[in-house]
Amino acid sequence: MLFKVGAMDSAKFASEKNELRYTIVGATEVCLGTQLTYKIHPVPKSDESVNWTISNGIFPEMMAFTATGNKVNVIWTNIQRQKNPIFEITATIENRKSKTNNISLKVKEIDISPIISGSLEVFSNTFQQYSINYSEGEKYEWKIIPPHAGSIVNYPQGHQVEILWHNVTEKAEAEIHVRIQKCSRRFYTATSILITNENSSTLEKKEFDLGDSCEFEIPSLEIIAKKKNCSGSAVQFSVEPPHPSYTYYWDFNDRATSTLPNPVRNFDASVSRSSTVELTITNANGCTLKKQVFIENYDFEMNGQLSLSSPLPKMGETVQLLYTPFGMGAAPELFIWHHYQQGKLVKTFTTTQSYSSTNEPGLYVLDGKDQNGCIQYYIDSIEVVFVKE
Repeated sequence: MLFKVGAMDSAKFASEKNELRYTIVGATEVCLGTQLTYKIHPVPKSDESVNWTISNGIFPEMMAFTATGNKVNVIWTNIQRQKNPIFEITATIENRKSKTNNISLKVKEIDISPIISGSLEVFSNTFQQYSINYSEGEKYEWKIIPPHAGSIVNYPQGHQVEILWHNVTEKAEAEIHVRIQKCSRRFYTATSILITNENSSTLEKKEFDLGDSCEFEIPSLEIIAKKKNCSGSAVQFSVEPPHPSYTYYWDFNDRATSTLPNPVRNFDASVSRSSTVELTITNANGCTLKKQVFIENYDFEMNGQLSLSSPLPKMGETVQLLYTPFGMGAAPELFIWHHYQQGKLVKTFTTTQSYSSTNEPGLYVLDGKDQNGCIQYYIDSIEVVFVKE
């Protein structure tokens, strides 16, 4: 059965004179923990008062609500897990002649009974569309079991997918699973069993058989990625040339994987100084191709100290800031200088040389950047003070 969130129900009554009909408007299926507003339409007259009640035999423990005039805000906090709980929101409208009329709306916790629709008989190298009978989920996760049976190649909407079936054999069996998220924490699942190349009313569990494994070649295949990277930096991977019917499986050799055609991975040099990333490509026939790329990750380290060309420069003079490396520290391609006065950053400037000049007092902090864009922050700092003659 398909339930639609936001479906409107109504209860109406006729007034004495003009046959005015009132309706409670609001969702008839609700999620746990949500706050929803219900209104009377049209708005009652100024000489009419409204009293709201909500019940299902165990009210008020089931929810909290606040009412103002023609609307009520309901927080569905403690809907019990009983079978088909029904709640009734009632508005009692009283006019100046003490004539009362009741209108009500029945509400229940949302329920989904998902069903997958689509062809139950499929053939090798064919595209088939499948859909779920619920289009208002917050998230959909589709999966094929076993994975090599087919590829999800088009995902235009969460509740609809297009599957390319691979080189399957007669009487083989596969399953399509979809997991639907609704109400943030609630999940519903559906399973559809397909038999390839045969119609049968009896479903027996069989091993899905692709026969002998096969391989194929893409002569111009290239993995595009930056080969040398700073520790913790994001590395973008892509494949040239791309192909819409291929599926991709990336193994980053650090317990992380991806099935995206162009994934991004952050490598931590403290975990792995170098990584061999392996890509497995599967074509429409289920044949595979493997390709590897070597990624080097490193920490950029500068060792050195700052000094002044004159330890006690006089007012009006220009003094040089000098960086002197020592030990085995790396040489930066760019020096980044930060000038502070009274704790506030005044300016930032760069030089390609290991020195700079200034006639302004303050604290100078040095960062370094190498040819790959890696930065070491706060290599050293020095205070510049000018003295009077």
